[in-house]
Amino acid sequence: MVSAGRVSVVRSTLLDGPVEVGPEGPEWDRAGELVRGGGTALLYAPLERLLAGQAAVPPCGGGGLRAGLVSATERRQYEGARALLERLARAVRGDGTGRVEWGVAGRPVLAGCEGVDVAVSCAEGIVLVGASGAGLIGVDVERADRMLYGSGDGRRVCTPYELVSLAKLAPPERDAELARLWTLKEAYRKAVGWGAGFPFGQFGFGPDGRPVRVQRPDGTAARGEEWEFRSAELPGGFRMGAALFTPRGAAV
Repeated sequence: MVSAGRVSVVRSTLLDGPVEVGPEGPEWDRAGELVRGGGTALLYAPLERLLAGQAAVPPCGGGGLRAGLVSATERRQYEGARALLERLARAVRGDGTGRVEWGVAGRPVLAGCEGVDVAVSCAEGIVLVGASGAGLIGVDVERADRMLYGSGDGRRVCTPYELVSLAKLAPPERDAELARLWTLKEAYRKAVGWGAGFPFGQFGFGPDGRPVRVQRPDGTAARGEEWEFRSAELPGGFRMGAALFTPRGAAV
């Protein structure tokens, strides 16, 4: 069964989803068609459903991405991400074959799927992937119930404008809003490829319930309509964010 989270306001339908998937199902045909046609799909899966019946992954010696994964949880998340990406590669290719490779800084690449950008994120028991045939994409998923505001993360994550907006919210709403901002910012940084070298406090987003735009620290607009964002709550207490860059004038 296809299920989707409660979605915040967005400006278009380029970002299709989020949609829950398993190892197989008609959702994959739809996702493959979308991406091959220049669209964008957001797909997520609980690890238990994705890796049902698979044994725990042993540590990996030598080089490669998995060599640095110490805990069993990290290795399980990696296997889930790889399984989801390999299934996505088969769906996009449409010929029953597909392979995922890991590029610079661990960014995934779908072998044989030229022109398709992909991103992946894992949290406790869930994997989220995004694939776009339209441009660059970044995704992030986190626990929605993380205690962020009271821990002082608000000042590290937010711009001055965002801090003022947060202060106007009732205390129970502040952590939820910070989780929304956190996932949007992580997704945006992944899409532009700047990572931790682009501090969260240097860019921001407006309040929930409005079309999402990148903002400068003072709240003024910083980027135009070639960027689209999606924020949604997922089952199980998760929040996801996605950022899509479509070059101006590109056919979608």
